[in-house]
Amino acid sequence: MTISMHSGPAALCARSMGLMGTGSREDFERVFHPQAVNREAAAEPPLTRQPGPAGFYVTYQSDTTIVDAVMPPTGKAFAITQTHWFRTRDGMITGHWANRDDLAMARQAGWVPPSPGFLLRAALAKRRARQRPA
Repeated sequence: MTISMHSGPAALCARSMGLMGTGSREDFERVFHPQAVNREAAAEPPLTRQPGPAGFYVTYQSDTTIVDAVMPPTGKAFAITQTHWFRTRDGMITGHWANRDDLAMARQAGWVPPSPGFLLRAALAKRRARQRPA
């Protein structure tokens, strides 16, 4: 069986990846089932853990904010691998898992081993995250 990238589950999953940087909340509601679960949200801020389009939308909107707060830009290029796995039903995404090489990215970007300044910024970002209302 050949899966076309222009229709069906493969196109749906590719579309969801395209929403990451530019999608509106309404776009997410057309792609993610109301009970969709992002398995990667367990290690992310509490608002990202809610099911359905709301959780995915907050995740994609907050990813750059979290990274920018904790991981300062270094201007260094890096190349890593990542995979995203989806479960679909009735033309909507119902589950998401990801696998990425964050350690390789951190090494190439110069975040590992951490500098004293990085450790201070990380501690301050963690404190701010704990102080935010859930």
